[in-house]
Amino acid sequence: MPKIMQFTKFVPLKLTKLHVFFLLLISILIIALVLWIYQRSSNNLPSLADVKTIDYSQAKNTPVNQQIEATQSVVLSAGLSLGTVIVDSNPSSSITGNVSYLGAEPDIRSGMNNDVPYLAIESRSNKGEKYEIHLPANHTGSLQVGAQVGELSFDLSQTRIASANIIAGDGAISVISPKFSSFIANLQAGSGKISLKIPQDAGIKLVYTEQADPSKFKLDNDNYVQDENGFHSADFDSAGIQTVFKIGKSDGGFELARY
Repeated sequence: MPKIMQFTKFVPLKLTKLHVFFLLLISILIIALVLWIYQRSSNNLPSLADVKTIDYSQAKNTPVNQQIEATQSVVLSAGLSLGTVIVDSNPSSSITGNVSYLGAEPDIRSGMNNDVPYLAIESRSNKGEKYEIHLPANHTGSLQVGAQVGELSFDLSQTRIASANIIAGDGAISVISPKFSSFIANLQAGSGKISLKIPQDAGIKLVYTEQADPSKFKLDNDNYVQDENGFHSADFDSAGIQTVFKIGKSDGGFELARY
């Protein structure tokens, strides 16, 4: 089917107050995240290809566990110099997981901020780290993840995470968006690549920044409407689940598929 090339009026995502809260939170944190990556960009780090060869057999490990009440949302914040971040879900009411590290132990904090539980992890070395985090499936929340060089994988299909901000200087970012709820994400892989999967019945909107190169976008089919901001699926306005991705610099390309 040929691509529909027409300009249409942008209809914003149907946001709840909870969505707005997390968007405001991410707006505040995004500047700090970009600065964190920039300040460490002068480090002589290996390339993204070297991340796959890191041996964690001799790594030290710190388990993480943050209890969540039934009506609470969650916030995960993670900053990585070099390594891997894996985020998925668990059936419990806790954030669980493990932090592996070859250098200095990362700074790991958890607690409450304005009655919202949070888990924060920040790298203290560039020797190699792996953060494996399992989010409670039935709780909404937000993600704030940054990496200088890293593989960042997020299987959010069984979660109700509302928003995410994921930025890498040289990263391989893969995201499977929530199956049962709307989702907004800001993504930037730098010299790396972004791969996305969204539910079959979700409406999708792609907004690209000046740093993005739309010629490198590989979409799942050609049934998209082009507008002044990027592309959106023809059924976006009426879709019960609406997924929005704002795409920044990703020199390695961008792929979108359904699941």
